[in-house]
Amino acid sequence: VQSMCYSAVRDDCWHLALGCRGKIKIMEASTPLVFGDDITVLANLDKSKGVGSRDVVTCVKYSGSMNSRGNCYLAAGLSSGSIVVYEAPINGHENAYEVKAKFKGHSGPVLHLDFSKQSGGDAEHLQSNCSRFELRFWNIKQGKEVKAASEMRNEKWESLTCPLSWSALG
Repeated sequence: VQSMCYSAVRDDCWHLALGCRGKIKIMEASTPLVFGDDITVLANLDKSKGVGSRDVVTCVKYSGSMNSRGNCYLAAGLSSGSIVVYEAPINGHENAYEVKAKFKGHSGPVLHLDFSKQSGGDAEHLQSNCSRFELRFWNIKQGKEVKAASEMRNEKWESLTCPLSWSALG
């Protein structure tokens, strides 16, 4: 396991994403996980779902809120410098994770990801850092990079895990 995260957008359903070489394992538990708990493997997101067999999943992150369809997003940073964003059904025992967008642009493995904070709950942007100290911004809904980083200067973020960001400048 190279990376892991869990979704906490609902109190009665927890998804855990484990990033590995060539795939992401999605697991489910009905309560927050405690060592020794039973968990159910819901899905393996692999080449057919955007992760190449040679890719190492270097970071994974769920968005912090549900969108209007009752889903959230899962973003996976890859060793190739790409990012795959999935629409994640966090409404029961579904395993229908679908690719929402795939971004290419980093020159090194992606190490950090943050979703934007929207009033409606539907994250619109993603910021990312890679091992070569690049900061990039992505529009999830349009499926493309935001080229003018200055447009993102006042964006609000659900978390601040990217050490290179407008927020870090003060």
